[in-house]
Amino acid sequence: MKRLYQFSMVLLLIISASCHSSSKENKNLRLLENSDEISSLAELINLPEFKNKILYINQYSFYCKHSLDEFAHLKKLQKYLQTSKLKNDIVYIHLSTPKWGFEPLWKLNVDKYKPSGYHFLMNEKFYNDFWSYFPESKRETPFFVEVTKDGKISKINRPSTVLTDKALNEFNLKTFNFIRTNLDSILAKHPKNSDFLFRFDQSSKPKIRFFTYYKNRTGNSEEVKVWEGLRSYVVNSFDSISNNTNISKYSFAIPLKAGILDSITSIGIK
Repeated sequence: MKRLYQFSMVLLLIISASCHSSSKENKNLRLLENSDEISSLAELINLPEFKNKILYINQYSFYCKHSLDEFAHLKKLQKYLQTSKLKNDIVYIHLSTPKWGFEPLWKLNVDKYKPSGYHFLMNEKFYNDFWSYFPESKRETPFFVEVTKDGKISKINRPSTVLTDKALNEFNLKTFNFIRTNLDSILAKHPKNSDFLFRFDQSSKPKIRFFTYYKNRTGNSEEVKVWEGLRSYVVNSFDSISNNTNISKYSFAIPLKAGILDSITSIGIK
């Protein structure tokens, strides 16, 4: 046990030396060495540099694989948000779970993943106060929070979930456009007076299936064979969605009326 402790301390010293020079150059890297410096979420929100800003907060654990994997998705989301009107109003803040004696590893991961924004290694008081805003949670990380300019605090989806939803929204719209263009061929193979229900299920074979769909009727939905051009298009389009392996089940109704399709494709899907 003594040898293991000595080895751990030597490893921490090596890591500390390797990341010291790079981390000290990171102006957004801020370590809470004094527990009185910031001990609550309210104090963080009221810092002068965050005045009149939308705070996008990532509470993560630097020793958690899921937390570290989310950084890659966050970078993609940040790139997308750079095209929004609010790009100059958003500030990204990364709050790491406190872990005594592991400050070097925290800094090493910041240097490795280089997520843009402000970085804080939380102290215990700050950590407990943060989670007091979300008593229903199990303190599982990563955990994302938005603070509006007027101080409203709310939990938001992970970047990976946001990106998947965005990809599905684009998939739906492209599918509607394809169906509108090929509506006559699709209707020739489909039962009259019903729409489509597209269904994806990881546990079924095949994973992608089509059913009849009646808007004002429950039940009586039957699986149908569709025009092969539609099936090929949908399968290829769905397979191209990034992170589709994270989707276990997904379905949406597809109208087969020209007027409805025209209205949807002209304004997009919100």
